[in-house]
Amino acid sequence: MRTFEKEDLIACLNSSQSQFENLKNFGTSLGLIFEIENNKIRDVINYNLPNIRDIIYQSFLRYSGDMYMNKTFVNKVLKSKWEPLININLTNKANRSIKYFDSFCLVTTKNFFELEKKTNKSDNEEIVVFCQSHKIHDYTINKDGSIDGHGNVYLAIKEFSQLPVKFAKVAGNFYCENSELGSLEGCPNYVGGNFYCKGNNKLESLVGCPDYVEGDFYCEYNYKLESLEGCPDCINGSFYCRNNSKLESLKYAPNKVLGSFDCSHNQLVTLEYSPKEVGRDFNCEYNYKLESLEGCPDCINGSFYCRNNSKLESLKYGPNKVLGSFDCSHNQLVTLEYSPKEVGKNFNCEYNKLESLKGCPDCINGSFDCNSNELESLKFGPNKVLGNFYCSYNQLVALEYSPKEVGRNFHCEYNKLESLKGCPDCVGWDFYCHHNELESLKYGPTKVLGGFSCSYNQLVTLEYSPKEIGTQFHCQYNKLNSLEGLTENLRDLLLCCDNQITSLRGLPEEITNINCENNPIWKFWNMINDYNKLELFLYMDIDTNDPEEITQQKMDFILGNS
Repeated sequence: MRTFEKEDLIACLNSSQSQFENLKNFGTSLGLIFEIENNKIRDVINYNLPNIRDIIYQSFLRYSGDMYMNKTFVNKVLKSKWEPLININLTNKANRSIKYFDSFCLVTTKNFFELEKKTNKSDNEEIVVFCQSHKIHDYTINKDGSIDGHGNVYLAIKEFSQLPVKFAKVAGNFYCENSELGSLEGCPNYVGGNFYCKGNNKLESLVGCPDYVEGDFYCEYNYKLESLEGCPDCINGSFYCRNNSKLESLKYAPNKVLGSFDCSHNQLVTLEYSPKEVGRDFNCEYNYKLESLEGCPDCINGSFYCRNNSKLESLKYGPNKVLGSFDCSHNQLVTLEYSPKEVGKNFNCEYNKLESLKGCPDCINGSFDCNSNELESLKFGPNKVLGNFYCSYNQLVALEYSPKEVGRNFHCEYNKLESLKGCPDCVGWDFYCHHNELESLKYGPTKVLGGFSCSYNQLVTLEYSPKEIGTQFHCQYNKLNSLEGLTENLRDLLLCCDNQITSLRGLPEEITNINCENNPIWKFWNMINDYNKLELFLYMDIDTNDPEEITQQKMDFILGNS
């Protein structure tokens, strides 16, 4: 226990001044000379005079025993500061103002011992209080004063710039996020779960972070983080250092990440110092200063995302093998040279400045997307796509060099197509060639297992339509005057509105839904609009080119049979 200093007296008096009507008069009555500023005692001028020390000593002697039943201990502690104190003689002024003195003795003594209780706890007591206040219930205090947490530890420590205690091991997750930490000193050396130090507005490096993390490592959204120094060499889970607006280099990044590595939304210029091994995904998207993939791992066991890097013009130094998906979209690429030789799932290169698909893998096990480029040809494109194939929003005039096999949808809408030559014979689901300049469906697929859309073209006939269509057929907004040539096996919806169709001749009798609005024939079909009468309507061969009186007789016959 420390001794009672002048600063303690001032603190106690200021905390208790409401019990004294007038500080200055009170001090005068005790023979104390106060220096007062803003109604607060700043100093006791004559504190060290023997009679003043005697008064303070007497106050402790009179009241501490009643409170703590340990007068001998108190006497010993006080004498260590004020020896020798043999004859205690109060001043006459103090004797004449005993009512002030008694108040002073009681309040001062109580306040001092309360102060001692707060400031003189053992180290373990402070740790216990810290753990209780942060709801850490399952822990062990080591001999060196460090803490082992046996479960998750969540620290809401906005009032600290550094951890006030030291952790050694934490078996579960460790959270020290969304605070004002400027240092990670005090963090555990070992974390058995995930480590979270994200959202610390003053953190500039990772010095002091755990040496070993069994789960994921999150150091994202630290807006002053400039360096990964201090980072563990190996992460058994995933590593997230994204959204650090001052991070320009991956220097000190882990060498090995068994999960995913995410360094997106930073200020990286290159991928130098990237991990040599990544077990799952590698994400470096939205680094607007990234000009090169140099430093990237050669093999990615998951997916690779390098999209939305507005200065990236080449895939040179990129991975050779990606077992998941490869996404290099929304960049400035003019060629696919240096693309991975093997891609396990999807390949996405949309929204670039591609003029050629040279360098593209021969087989795509997922979907291939080269939408929104400047392609005039599909030369060098993949031969086999097991998922969807997208080549929309380009400058294509033909589909030569299209994949020979497409497992799902084929999209070639919004081009300048004048011919479907080169198109696969069979498409695994939907085929979209709408919004082009097609005048014929010649060379189109013969079998479409899903829907077929050739709307918004210049078609005058449906000749060469697929022989087999699984679901819907859309041919609206063309120049059709007939449905002849339409496949006979269509059972679902026919959408042929906004043409010049005068007859439903060629329509399959078993179709369940037809929309032929804004066509000449619509006027008559709309009068019936009963699919139970469709066979009769087709049999009567209603044609708006026929003389009006003949057409009216036919309609009267059909309506008369209602």
